[in-house]
Amino acid sequence: MLTRFSRWCTVGLHVSALSLAVVSVGLGANETPPSEAEPVSEVPANEPVELPAELVEAKAQFEVIYPQYVDTLTSAPDSVLRNRFFRETIDRISKGDDRIQKLEEEGSFEELARAYEEQIGLVEQFLDQVKTSDALLAQRDGAEAFLDGLEKDGASRHEETKERYQALRKVLAEIDATSIKAGDFEQASAELSELSARSALLRTDLDRLFDLQWRQAREAFRTASDSMDEELVATRRFRPDFAPAKSMHSRITTRYRIVPLLKAAEADERNGDFAQAISLYETILDLDPLTEEAQGKLPNLERLASEQIIKESLAQSLELIVAGDPDGALVPAKRALKLSQAYRLEENSARSLIERAESDIRSASVSVISGEIKQALEEEDWGTVIRASDELLAIQPGNHFAVTSRDKAIAQRKQIISMAEVVAQGTFHLDKASQEMDRPLVVYVVELLEESRSKYPDAITEEFVALEKRASETEASFDAKIDVEFVSNKKANVELRGYGDLGKFRRKTVPLKPGVYKARCTQKGHRDNLVRIVIEPGKRPEPIVLEAGEKF
Repeated sequence: MLTRFSRWCTVGLHVSALSLAVVSVGLGANETPPSEAEPVSEVPANEPVELPAELVEAKAQFEVIYPQYVDTLTSAPDSVLRNRFFRETIDRISKGDDRIQKLEEEGSFEELARAYEEQIGLVEQFLDQVKTSDALLAQRDGAEAFLDGLEKDGASRHEETKERYQALRKVLAEIDATSIKAGDFEQASAELSELSARSALLRTDLDRLFDLQWRQAREAFRTASDSMDEELVATRRFRPDFAPAKSMHSRITTRYRIVPLLKAAEADERNGDFAQAISLYETILDLDPLTEEAQGKLPNLERLASEQIIKESLAQSLELIVAGDPDGALVPAKRALKLSQAYRLEENSARSLIERAESDIRSASVSVISGEIKQALEEEDWGTVIRASDELLAIQPGNHFAVTSRDKAIAQRKQIISMAEVVAQGTFHLDKASQEMDRPLVVYVVELLEESRSKYPDAITEEFVALEKRASETEASFDAKIDVEFVSNKKANVELRGYGDLGKFRRKTVPLKPGVYKARCTQKGHRDNLVRIVIEPGKRPEPIVLEAGEKF
């Protein structure tokens, strides 16, 4: 069949290729001249003949629809090709192909046009049959899927539905074997529609029966009836995969563990141990979140427990205030306030205690900070005076003692910074040779600037920064530095090694405890040089470098 179609595609269907040559008939000597009733017309040889419009149109339509027929046949399953209903149409189309080939060879244009039209009708009929068949098979598959759903939900297991379900399966098998196999699509569609209606009724009855069984199981569980296990088993036999029934089975198993916990929680509740009762009820809900006894009691128990904690916290806070510990009193008072806000209980009492404790704390803080300021003034620790005064002003804005102390400290700090700048400026006005001769003065200036910065970093000026840089550069231009190696955290063996302009110095290793030391490095013909060694406990044993110190 497909070979024949390929041939039709290869041979052009343009009838102009089927040229008709009409040979002129000459009159021979022995021929009888034609009568006037039968005139002979002369047609030039190989002259193209114009095709009828009906034939051209029919062939054009055929060339469009025939490939669809071939594609459908190619993809059709064997069951379609073997089906008598389709086989008859396919055979008729095959015979039509042979007829068209013959008529083209004969050049019978009128019959060829009719043959094309008949062939188009057969192909359209076949394509419609295939569409109808596809729709029918989809209807049939849907009916089978519906029956599968009934099977899954227990139709074949329940006594009241088992026979009806089996009968529907039998009907579907009969439709496959008779109407569908015979190609009686109309009859098959009607039978499948009836099957679907009966299946829908079975679904309704099946769901009703299961709902009844599930209600019985839930009621037995709710009332802890003796039939609880039996009803649940019947439900799970009906629908083994029904999730709520699985959950209930798990809850029944858990119930035997919950009962003792419920009794213990109720006892704690009667004894006023609300926190323990809450803990037990929470454990019960962890085992079974749907336990109604725990769900109903927890909110009220939490309120009672909060009341208990609030009263205890307020009493504890008041006791600490009376004992002169306002800081300690704040903790239980704030705890009571937080709980009281959540449950609208004793909120005013908690706030009153908090305000009282905070007032006592402020008073105590003012006294402590004022003492710190006085001591710092005596020691001329102006940085501490400023910090403590700021703290006191944060508690009591406008405190006269804090304001005057702060102003005095700022003035003194400014004066110290200015003095350091004056000393540094005077030192660096010396020439290089004088600075070399008076190294201790340079070292003193460096230390003075460092100490001023560490104490009063907020008072540093641009001039001060410039002097720091110059002091550092001047000191760096002096003799080379000396390595000091730490051996341990508790004691250090300090090794002094000279190099650079100082040449090779005497080496000596001495054990030293943490502290500040001075060591002298000498070389014959040179001045003695002093290094300042600072050993701090807890440092890692790694080499450090110390600046060269005073000279003697």
